[in-house]
Amino acid sequence: MTTKARLRQILSYVRPPYSVPTSLRWLPLASSSGPASCSLLIKHYSTSFHTSATLSSSRVRKAQLGPDIVLNEDFALPVNADLYAPLPEELEFLKATTGIEDEEALKAHVLMVQQQAYKVAPYPCIYTYCFVKTPATMQSVYQDILKIGRECENAVLLDVGSGMGPDCRKFALDGFPAKNIVATDLVEEFLDLGHVLFKTTKETFPANFVAGDVFNPAFLSIAQPARGAVRTPRPDLTTLTSLNPLHGHCSVINATGFFHLFNKEQQVHLARAVAGLLSPEPGSLICGLDFAAKEKGLVEFDIDGIKKYRLLSHSPESWMKLWYENVFSERGEVKVQANYTEVEVLGKPIPCLLWYVRRL
Repeated sequence: MTTKARLRQILSYVRPPYSVPTSLRWLPLASSSGPASCSLLIKHYSTSFHTSATLSSSRVRKAQLGPDIVLNEDFALPVNADLYAPLPEELEFLKATTGIEDEEALKAHVLMVQQQAYKVAPYPCIYTYCFVKTPATMQSVYQDILKIGRECENAVLLDVGSGMGPDCRKFALDGFPAKNIVATDLVEEFLDLGHVLFKTTKETFPANFVAGDVFNPAFLSIAQPARGAVRTPRPDLTTLTSLNPLHGHCSVINATGFFHLFNKEQQVHLARAVAGLLSPEPGSLICGLDFAAKEKGLVEFDIDGIKKYRLLSHSPESWMKLWYENVFSERGEVKVQANYTEVEVLGKPIPCLLWYVRRL
C-alpha cells in the first residue's frame, strides 16, 4: 500500500463528534467506522505519516501532514500554562534530567519546549504535559527491565513512539545503559526536541534515535518471533536507519501509549511487527500502557472536557487474546499479563491497561 493510500485509510477512521472548522482541508473519508480524532491518530509515538512544522506570517499556522493534508492550528486547543502541575516524582525527574533546580525556571523551560512542540504538531499529549511523565515506571516489571540492563551487557531496549523520550531518559537515569537504548518516533523533530527539553546532546546522552514509519516495511517489516538462536549479529546501534536489523535482538520493548491509536487490523499488524524484534531469551519482554475499557470497543475520551476522541480500547481479556491468538501461537511461549487501572490526566481518572508480554 502506498503512503498516500494508507493516509486515506487512516483518515477514514476520523469521526469527530464536535464541529470541525470549515478551514480544515481533508482527504476524502470512507464510510467505515473506527477510532476517531485526527489529532490522536497522528500522535507522536504512533502514527503512519510524517509531520513537519511550517510557519507562515498569517494568523493561522499550519502543520503539514503529507502531500494532501493540511491541519489548521484552529483544530488544536490553545496551550494552557495553568495545567502544568507535575507530581513530586515528576518534578524530581525533571530536575535530575535538566539540571534546573529552581521550579519557576523549570516551568518556564517546560513551557518553552511545549510551545516549540505545538508548532510541530498540536497533539493532546503535548497539551496535557504527558511529555514530562514517565508511565513506564508504573509497570510491575520496571525493576526487571533495569535488571536486564545491568546484567546483560548487550541488552537492547527499544522505546517505540518515544516522542521527546521521557521514558527512555528515566530508564537511563535508573541504570539502563543509554548506549543500549534505541528510541524511535515518526516525527523526527520530537526526538530533537528531547535534547532541548532534557538539555542533552548526542554526546551527553548517547541513546540512539531513529525516526521512521512503523507501517513501512522498509522501516519495520513483520517477521516471525525469533525461536532458538538468533542467526544475525547484534547490529551497531549507532548506525541504524531502520528497525529491521533489530529483529530478534530487543530484550525490552516499551510501547507506552501506542496501540490504542489504531484500529483492530493495525493493532494486530503492530503486535506482529514488534514481536519479531523481541529476543528469544527467557525474560525478554514487551510492555505498555494504553487506554482501556471494561469490554473491548470504541470508547469516547475527552481532553480537558472540550475535545472528544473515540479510540478502540481493550479489556484485559481481549488484549491477552490478541497476543495469544494472533502473535505467539506456540503453547507456553510467552506469558501475557494485562491489568485494568486508572491514570489521572488533568485531574480526571482515565481507564488504562498496564500490560506486558514476557518470554518464558
